[in-house]
Amino acid sequence: MTRASEQTYLSKLRRHASETIRYLSNPLKPERERAVCRAFLRSVGVRFADDEIKAPCQEPEDVCFREARFQVRDLIEDGRRRGDQWKQRDARWNKARSIAGTKERIVYPRPMKRSELVDAVTAALDGKSKKYGPRGCSTTDALVYADLTGTRFLTRKSTAQDLRRLDAQGWRSVAVLFPPYGIVLLARDTAPEFLRRLVGKVRKTWRKPDGLFDV
Repeated sequence: MTRASEQTYLSKLRRHASETIRYLSNPLKPERERAVCRAFLRSVGVRFADDEIKAPCQEPEDVCFREARFQVRDLIEDGRRRGDQWKQRDARWNKARSIAGTKERIVYPRPMKRSELVDAVTAALDGKSKKYGPRGCSTTDALVYADLTGTRFLTRKSTAQDLRRLDAQGWRSVAVLFPPYGIVLLARDTAPEFLRRLVGKVRKTWRKPDGLFDV
């Protein structure tokens, strides 16, 4: 790689970091939640027009899609803050004078069983379920974005799962986006039909999970 092409690459990295930090800011929260919904629908194979995904909606719903009313919740490893990571990259990439200076520590993925995912999702939704109570949860579809793919990958084979604590929170349905997979863990009779027919299935119909926040 020539010196000029190396500097062009560094410029693209810096611009990417700056744009990502802006994207993670509070004013763009509705658009990020639309992106999570969009990625989930692609993962489970539901066709849609982009204007069907509306945000913000009336609380407790963050995103409305047809008859679905999604409350979007992030699931991130303890101690990790997505915005802080990108600020650190931005600082490092702006200091770098060569591509060698942009390298990050390699983290080897560890598997996550579906039973572990259920426990993590239950814990992630606990505070929201208490905030909205049985009445609010009964008409709301929880959608959890498991942003764990930097350190884990999902074991697709089903293992024994205890859904009782999650079910007791009262959500109309609970779905998970674990790129590149989409899963519906539970759905009541009142949940949208497309969620009910996906219960218990791990779907992977989206071939470009790296484009999570693309339109």
